[in-house]
Order: sequence, then structure tokens, then C-alpha cells
Amino acid sequence: MWKYGVFSLLCVLGKVSIWSQTVFTTDQIIARVEDAAAVVEQQRIANFQRSINAHLPFLDEISVRTQTRRSDIYQQDYQARIAVNGRKERVSYQQVQRTEIEVTEANKLEQRYAALYEQYGQMLDYYAIVKILAAQMQLLAVYEDKIKFLENSAALTEEPNPEALMKVEFDRDELRLRVQENQYTLREKMTLLTGSADAQLDTSGWVNLAQMAATCTVLLDSLSPHPSGAEAEAKMALINAELALEKARGAQVFDFFQLRYTNRPGEPFRNDYSIGAGFNIPYNGSRNARKELLLIERYAAEQEQITLMAELQAAKKKALIRFFDHKSIIESTHVQVQKAAQRYNLNEVAQLDKDGIETILLHQELQLRRSLKILENTKSMIDYYLEALFLGGFLDDKNWLKAE
Repeated sequence: MWKYGVFSLLCVLGKVSIWSQTVFTTDQIIARVEDAAAVVEQQRIANFQRSINAHLPFLDEISVRTQTRRSDIYQQDYQARIAVNGRKERVSYQQVQRTEIEVTEANKLEQRYAALYEQYGQMLDYYAIVKILAAQMQLLAVYEDKIKFLENSAALTEEPNPEALMKVEFDRDELRLRVQENQYTLREKMTLLTGSADAQLDTSGWVNLAQMAATCTVLLDSLSPHPSGAEAEAKMALINAELALEKARGAQVFDFFQLRYTNRPGEPFRNDYSIGAGFNIPYNGSRNARKELLLIERYAAEQEQITLMAELQAAKKKALIRFFDHKSIIESTHVQVQKAAQRYNLNEVAQLDKDGIETILLHQELQLRRSLKILENTKSMIDYYLEALFLGGFLDDKNWLKAE
């Protein structure tokens, strides 16, 4: 029976010729996150920001003005004014530009982290579905045997049991649909992971459930910086830089330098020159209002970051609790499998008439259904294992699928 299941599984996994089969490792799949569209986009933005090299020049404005005197176009007053930016203002402006790049870089890291979570999820789904599909193929073989048994019994004894045959055929057809869905899902997963539906993933040396449980036990009280928190910190740094810029602009005393020339034809001193300068009193109502708005914005960002970290920690603990809940369900199901195997002496049952054969087939069916229950809960455990790593900020630390 198990040989038939293994053969069927090999047929399911794809029409791949053995001499041209492409096998990908987990490290290769993880490395593909660098090519994710969102990551590449943020990197392009950061590169463009650096290429611009925006800075605030010393000269802010140069203006030239002229006007006539006494409605005489020959008598002109000329005025040249140069406005400047202060040193602190220019330094603060450069800091704003740097922090804007840091926000983009932090956003890129968060996008990369999300892409990494997606890649891990696709690989773990592939791994779980392969195991579920193998058990389904074995169960499908049992259903085929039951159908043949019922058909042979009806032919030999002329006592057909259409209700039993109808039920087994329905169960078989339903299972065939689930197998077909899993086949499609496997091809979809491999296409997303590798770009080829016929590729395969090397799952040798992967962590087992016991190793996952050990990791989750450590994660209960562990903390690691999360990329979402890094982006929030970068945004607060940007607000602080904008606040410093407003303060520097408000504190700037020197405003402009002015040169004035007057041409008065017909007068003894026709040419008149003057030099002037403008100074600001360090008070500006609109800038003070802007600083207050930035203070409010910074406080809101700080509170959002605190709330975000608390929510991530709570969600991580919730995922870990669910992980261990499914672990308990798996352990209970294993006990059921062992008790069912010990309760009945199948060797004696096999010596009976057709009723013994039917009993053995029923026992195989029920045990395989229990195995599928274990595999379904195993998939849930794996999902919560990955979710806890993601929420805790640990996902980028190492390859969490490899056993150490």
C-alpha cells in the first residue's frame, strides 16, 4: 500500500525529467527577496535621493530693483539685495535630507522583511503540502481497494451493498479533488518561489517540530528590533530634524545685504551710493506655530511606536500559544493512533473471511485520516512558528529552516 502511495506522489510532483531536474536550496530562495519589486523600488528611491544631494546654499535670493525719481526716467534709484541662509539653517537642512534617506532605507528594510516572510511562508507551505499529499495518495489507494472489495463481494455473493459503495466512491472523489487542488497549489508555490513550476525544493536538513518547539520556548521572553520599529524611529528622527530646521530659521538674525545706487542728472552730486543690511528679531509667529505642530506630530509618532511594539509583542505571544496548542493536539492524535494500532490484532483479523478484509481496510482508512489530522495541525504549527519569528523581529537573523 505504501509503495503505491510513494509512486503516486512521485507522479504528482511534476513531469520533470530526472536528467534535467532543477533543485533549489532554501538559501537560494531566501536570497531572491533582494529582487522583490517593493525592495527594488525603495532602493531606487534611496539612490535617487543620494544622487540629488540636495543642500541649502549660502545665497538664498538675489534681487535687483529700480525706480524713477520725480517722474524723470533719467533719475533712477538702483537697489541690489542679497538674502542669505544662516549656517545653522544650512546644517539643519542637510540633516533633514539625510533623515529622509534614512526613512526610505528603513522602509526598504521593512519591505524586505515582509518579502522574506512571504518567501518563508511559501517554502513552508510547499513542505507541508508535499507531506499531506503523500498521505492523501495513500488514503486514495485505500479507497480504491475498498471499492474493488465491495464490487468483488457483490459479484461473488450477489448481495450488493450500493449504499456502502456509493459512500466510498463519494469519499474517493472528494479526496481526488483535494489532491488535485494540492497539485495545483504545489505548482503555484514553485512558480512563485523559483519561476518554474517544474522545479523542486530541497527540504533535507530542515528543522523538525521538536526543534521548532525549542525555538518557540526561547522566543517567549526574547526581544529583537523589528523593522517596523526602525521605520518609526527614522520617521521620528525626520520630525526632529524638521523641528531643528524651524528653530534654526527662527533664530537667524542676519537677513540680507543691500547696495543702493542713485543717479541724479543735473545735480551737483549726481551719483549717490549707500550700503545697508537687514536683521531679524528672533521672533516669528508662523514658525512658532509650525514648531508646535511638529511637537504634536512627534508625540503622536512616539505613542504610535510604543503601541506598535506592544501590539507586536502581544501578537507574538498569541502565535506562540497557538503553536503549543496545536502541538498538544498532535500529541493527543498520536496517542489515538497508537491505541488504535494496539487495540486490534490485525493479523488475526486478516485470517477471517471477507469481513476481516473489510475491517483491515477500515482500520487503514481511519489511521490515515488520523495521520492527515496530524499533518494539518503540523501545518498550523509551522505557520505559527513562522508568525512568531516574524512578529518578534527575528526572521532576518539566520535561516530558520535549517537544523543547527
